Amino acid sequence: MMTERIGSIAVSKPNILLFMADQLNGQLCPINGDPVCHMPNLQRLAGQGVNFSQARCNDPLCTPSRMSMLTDWLVSNLGCAWDNASALRSDIPTFLHMLTRAGYRSALSGKKHSVVTTRFRLEEMNARREASTEEP
Repeated sequence: MMTERIGSIAVSKPNILLFMADQLNGQLCPINGDPVCHMPNLQRLAGQGVNFSQARCNDPLCTPSRMSMLTDWLVSNLGCAWDNASALRSDIPTFLHMLTRAGYRSALSGKKHSVVTTRFRLEEMNARREASTEEP
């Protein structure tokens, strides 16, 4: 849990880990009932959190599918996600932007195959957030 102070009150926020894998059929995971596959670490993570057992990807290619998930937009509405070399326009908000505004620190790790046209600066966003919440 992450703790943030709002005035004199401590507020706990859950840690968020979003795990997305290419070519992983969720029906073959033991957390969804498959008796053959053994994935003890993934099973432990899913058992302590939320398992999106009915989630489906919006595109067969990883970058457009991830852009769709991050933005909550259909790939056809993004206008920029046609292949794995596509760049997500910086004017399209993602849920990572919303988490940053809520005080979270976000990071991407692993093979992401995505390009961002303007580098998003966490420090700059945090400075804006802090400036907007300062008391007069």
